[in-house]
Amino acid sequence: PDPLRPQLKDLMRANSVTFQAGAGTVEMTSDTLSLACVASDPTFEVKAENESFTGSDITFDNVLLVSLVIGTIVTASREVAEDSPNFDSIIEGVMGRSLAVEVDRLALVGNGGSDGITGLVNYTGVGSTGSVGAIDWTDIQNAVVDVKANNAMPNAYIGPPTIGGD
Repeated sequence: PDPLRPQLKDLMRANSVTFQAGAGTVEMTSDTLSLACVASDPTFEVKAENESFTGSDITFDNVLLVSLVIGTIVTASREVAEDSPNFDSIIEGVMGRSLAVEVDRLALVGNGGSDGITGLVNYTGVGSTGSVGAIDWTDIQNAVVDVKANNAMPNAYIGPPTIGGD
């Protein structure tokens, strides 16, 4: 039902590691939406007094968002739905957590194939580190340096719980 949708989206956002890391949402009023992004920064010059600047431009590109539908069908017996006073909250909780896992999977490692979503790992122009398997904190430090060298400020990392435990 309609009242469940906002609650489910809120539960998904609360359980999603990509949203916890700072991802946001964009309201779309049509099937596609083109967002501007910066392809290259302007360059700056040092000049003497009364000399003119040659100037430079910011180069822009765009990212095309295409709306897709994600969903599932869940069945349960009428008896359990009618006889369990906590049935609604259990279903909402499970759906919110499960949807968060799938949204995270698509956002991070979607391959652009049958699901049509290209995640960060497979998106052209997104850098990566070479760490595979056990991670050393120098891997995190090197990634932070790489992000800062590309004129950005890292604010989160996403990894399996074992890495956080290390």
